Amino acid sequence: MKSKFVARASFVLALVLGPLSGHAAAQNTFSPGFHPQSFILNGLLVPALDTDAVPLRWVDPRPAIQCRPGTSVRVNGVPLIPGDLVPDAPFELEWHADGCRPFGAAGPRFDGDVKLTVFREDWGFSALVAPHGLRITTPWHPLTAAHPGAAAMPQSAPEDELLLGQ
Repeated sequence: MKSKFVARASFVLALVLGPLSGHAAAQNTFSPGFHPQSFILNGLLVPALDTDAVPLRWVDPRPAIQCRPGTSVRVNGVPLIPGDLVPDAPFELEWHADGCRPFGAAGPRFDGDVKLTVFREDWGFSALVAPHGLRITTPWHPLTAAHPGAAAMPQSAPEDELLLGQ
């Protein structure tokens, strides 16, 4: 639980503190050490999962993350159907986000397209994150699309890695 809080807090701080740096580049891109792929995975996959269901099933994530009506979510090329089983095999989760706020009303807003190629792991999920014109903005700091990359969930905080001896 602490790791999730730390990760979300770090993301929001990076968004809020970015414009304070005074660099022109900071207003249009993420800082070099900040990689938003994990937050994209957490923000767009977690709300789509019915975590109370065994086996794991889909729910419509759009109302929970305050998306506008133009938002669409597809699984392996077809619209997400609430109640369907989450595939055990790798799957594609495609979003066309329209004003979605996966981290709450005061958090960043997601607009644009992103494809997550998701892999179920023994310990959680991993994914390839491929944004296509995805814009992540706050009222204080407009940001450009994230670059493609990889992410894992749950995320390991540095203190967790020390405890595990890694």
